[in-house]
Amino acid sequence: MEKAFKAIPKSVVTRVVHHNHAIIYYEAYKGFLRRVEVLPRSVFHHEPSSLREV
Repeated sequence: MEKAFKAIPKSVVTRVVHHNHAIIYYEAYKGFLRRVEVLPRSVFHHEPSSLREV
């Protein structure tokens, strides 16, 4: 995963919020990941449903 994060340009990292997971997945798949698996009981995040929750 470190390779994937290093492949993302700094200008993108500082501006993208909502689709960051898609960019990380793309860079990981492009670089070394060739399959997707489920990690039970893994770390996840919950997106706020409105700006009031932020």
